[in-house]
Amino acid sequence: MAPTVILTPVIALLAFMGYVWLLSCRFWIAIVLTLVLSYLVWASTPYDPEQIVYWGAGTGLFAAAILAMSLLPKRESYVIEFRKMKNSKITPKRDIIVDGTNVIFWDGRPSLASLRLVVDYLQAKGFMPYVFLDGTSRHLIRDNVLDEAGYAKALGLKKERVMLCPDRTEADEFIMGFARDHGLAVVSNDYFEDTSEAGYEVRFFKGILADGHPVLQGM
Repeated sequence: MAPTVILTPVIALLAFMGYVWLLSCRFWIAIVLTLVLSYLVWASTPYDPEQIVYWGAGTGLFAAAILAMSLLPKRESYVIEFRKMKNSKITPKRDIIVDGTNVIFWDGRPSLASLRLVVDYLQAKGFMPYVFLDGTSRHLIRDNVLDEAGYAKALGLKKERVMLCPDRTEADEFIMGFARDHGLAVVSNDYFEDTSEAGYEVRFFKGILADGHPVLQGM
């Protein structure tokens, strides 16, 4: 088999993936470039009815790229919200991070009620929680339509104090980065082994739910 027979579809697939990535990161730039390229091809090619098939195929690929882009995790919007959170006024003695995806398991089965108990407990102690959640949290508690505003309302917090990652992403790197940057402690039973060793600089409060009441070590 000739190398070109193998390389051509591979290159085409990589080009398609790159186009989808550009659409997801710089949507309007990608659209403008697409329109400009389409115009240049149309202006430089004499009209031929047989080319309608190729234009149709190109339109189909564009539609497929838009569909693929819509299925990607909305990570960019999450990063923007995270930057806003980092720029907010932080008080290390009062603010504290809650690993929401870990805490929902403290009563055995994943439950938003468990997280609410811990949030209420921390607030009663004078803390102001920042709750981080993986994208899988909605599926774990079987509420796929729950967004940051919904979580905030359910937890009795302001929306800017809840960060929900997109599907197929994890909050660990953001939790550790936020904790290190602001000197905040983290409420979690997770060891964060997938993060860098710098994570050991962060103070952790581990805990359980006993008879419906949070018990946190060292607090």
